[in-house]
Amino acid sequence: MVTKIFFIIAVGLSTVISAQRKIVNQQNIEKFKTNKNLYIGKKVKVLLKDLKAKIKTASFYGGWSEEASRITLRFEDDKTKLVIFVKEHDSETNKLFLNKGNSQKRIDKDGKIYRSNDDILKKYENLTITDLLAF
Repeated sequence: MVTKIFFIIAVGLSTVISAQRKIVNQQNIEKFKTNKNLYIGKKVKVLLKDLKAKIKTASFYGGWSEEASRITLRFEDDKTKLVIFVKEHDSETNKLFLNKGNSQKRIDKDGKIYRSNDDILKKYENLTITDLLAF
């Protein structure tokens, strides 16, 4: 009987914590939507300092003149996204985005390799932000 009560309490608490985490992620990303002008012209590392939500995956698109280079961040709730457009279009920057044979490159959160948001975007932190989309 005590085990059942403990189990019910544990499940209830985990559900509440999960819901709170989703709200925090959405509120955090909304901040970028309303204050995006503060980040345009700044480096990606400035945005990372203000980003409180943990990145789950980062996908990289572009790398040539026909398509804007951008980084799409997905967070733990799988619904919230932040798209960071960057202005650099040179051969060195393009190497960061282009992936031979595929149109995208993706980094998944891996606790052994990428312990933080900074680790995930280490190669991209000095790129200049031109626009942000948050949803």
